[in-house]
Amino acid sequence: MKVKENPNMPFQLFISYKRRQKILQSMMSPNENEKKDGEFILNNYKRQLAEQMARSKAERGEGISNQSSKKL
Repeated sequence: MKVKENPNMPFQLFISYKRRQKILQSMMSPNENEKKDGEFILNNYKRQLAEQMARSKAERGEGISNQSSKKL
């Protein structure tokens, strides 16, 4: 499916669109370079989400010491 690019598209939506496009291309392509590009994007996105979750936990005060005390 080809989506017509809109010059008025919000930046975050554009980034998500391009990320999905690259991931799908990497999964379906027989080209090894395209597969590596997709894996690179997936790994970076996974790292970005992990950092975002860590920041939100820190903002809520859920540090490592709080989690270990909950287990006791």
